[in-house]
Amino acid sequence: MTATTRDIAADITAAIIARLEAGTLPWQRSWSVTGEGGRPLRHEGVPYTGINALWLWATADTYGYRSRYWMTARQARELGGEINRDARPSFSVYASTFRKAGMPNLLGATADQMIRFLRSYVVFNADEIVGLPDYYYPREVAPTPLLISERQDRIDAFFGGIPAKVRHGGDRAFFHPTFDYIAYLNSQCVSQAI
Repeated sequence: MTATTRDIAADITAAIIARLEAGTLPWQRSWSVTGEGGRPLRHEGVPYTGINALWLWATADTYGYRSRYWMTARQARELGGEINRDARPSFSVYASTFRKAGMPNLLGATADQMIRFLRSYVVFNADEIVGLPDYYYPREVAPTPLLISERQDRIDAFFGGIPAKVRHGGDRAFFHPTFDYIAYLNSQCVSQAI
């Protein structure tokens, strides 16, 4: 299952556009992530970077994977695992360059060429693999309860003195530059979430 560079870019672009059209920003995590959610990891525990982190986060979110670990079929077999028959493959990409010695030109000088390449690898989430060591599977972790600040009165007084439009409630805190307002979780919203 080898994808060309063009296919990889098209797949990633299509997935990002689909998430945006659904109203979800794939690079923005929800306000409260439960369990052991976090940055996607390779089989040896090294975090993915760049587009791989974004892509595998979005894939895990789409299919409800709870494990942070991703690996190739060969890596899974080497760890004693077996991929489920109905597993959904994803991919990670590797982009790099190498130097290729150039041919002599008319003046006899040679110039090295930098060659760029993009390679993809089919990977599976650990949730779709059986028989791996236990640490590849997420533990049941209770959500962290939201606590009302002991200084809520001082926080409210501080924001009350700022000449800004502040909107209370919602599921996240942010500044909206287009409409020039601040949104934040207030104590009523937090107490309802508990």
